[in-house]
Amino acid sequence: MTIEPYDHLFLAGVYGLMLVIRLIYGWQANRKGGKAVRRREPGWSPVLMGILMVLSNGVLLVDILWPRALKATSIALPEGWRWMGLVICIGMDGLFWWIHQALGQNWAVGVLVKENHSLVTAGPYRWVRHPMYTTLFGFSVGFFLLSANVLVGVFWLAMTLASAWRVGKEESILTQTFGVAYVQYMARTGRFLPKMTGIQ
Repeated sequence: MTIEPYDHLFLAGVYGLMLVIRLIYGWQANRKGGKAVRRREPGWSPVLMGILMVLSNGVLLVDILWPRALKATSIALPEGWRWMGLVICIGMDGLFWWIHQALGQNWAVGVLVKENHSLVTAGPYRWVRHPMYTTLFGFSVGFFLLSANVLVGVFWLAMTLASAWRVGKEESILTQTFGVAYVQYMARTGRFLPKMTGIQ
């Protein structure tokens, strides 16, 4: 079975599921989490992140709905790689759901702490402090392989790297909020991958 006749349907499915997860859990978090009480967003972040979010999601939507528009940036990838992209995206959807389930009301856009914020150490946060960025990187790879489009891969990777660049600010505000508990949590977990891998 070749993936070509169905690639855009697969892409729409995994991307659509990602959006549904984000919308449902985002709505719940905004309703229950309360207002922001501490914010430490880098000055460049809101503008740059807004631009990259529009570009990454926009180019993916164009590739799904009007693939001919991006034909110039499409590349020939081996069939197995494209199936691998689908498998990665399905896995990332599962991890994305698990992350949001663990975060609950604590999820927020930007680097901030909310009124009802708690230190999450359950689910994937038992081993990794920032699995959301790991998942975004996985989506970047998966979307690129499945779409076989350089522009999709470049914009998703750029958005992921810009998001992850703020991690120092996030850890600073969380240390300020939770003190020794967060310092101890940092000591036993990896930043983006479990600590046993040696990559933090």
